[in-house]
Amino acid sequence: MTSVDDGMVIARYPLDRDADDAVIATRLAEIVSRHGAAEPGSGLDVRLMGGMRA
Repeated sequence: MTSVDDGMVIARYPLDRDADDAVIATRLAEIVSRHGAAEPGSGLDVRLMGGMRA
């Protein structure tokens, strides 16, 4: 979870490297909901980071 205004990371949520697309989408939706990131003007952004799957 990143603050768009200042680029600061405010929370990190690890994902299992073996997670499939459905699991990742569900987890991202939970994170967005937890922080209210979908609310207009929230100033928050979720960024999925990591390497390629093996």
